[in-house]
Amino acid sequence: MKLGYGTCLLYIPGWALSLSVHLWLLGLFTSLFPGAEKTAKATLMPWHIYAGMVIFVLAVCSTEMGLAQAFIFLGLGRSQEALIVNFTGLFIFLFAASVGLTVFLPRGD
Repeated sequence: MKLGYGTCLLYIPGWALSLSVHLWLLGLFTSLFPGAEKTAKATLMPWHIYAGMVIFVLAVCSTEMGLAQAFIFLGLGRSQEALIVNFTGLFIFLFAASVGLTVFLPRGD
């Protein structure tokens, strides 16, 4: 079987989506379960936040690797398409950095 452009891109988002759905369901059932104590919910919250950030970072890494793969396999060099790919990657990275800072920096409560 010959592996070509886009072959690797099909595997990572599948398990990233599966992890996201499992994390969402865990949060939903924990918050809506009538017998759950507030201490159990408070104990689970940091783990939920960190797991969500790990999934988010993995999705961003997958996206950046996909852009790099497209750049390499299409042989863009110094063209207008290369600028679009580079700025898209830069904006995705800046978005991920801003989300990470928003989640992990202390709030002014």
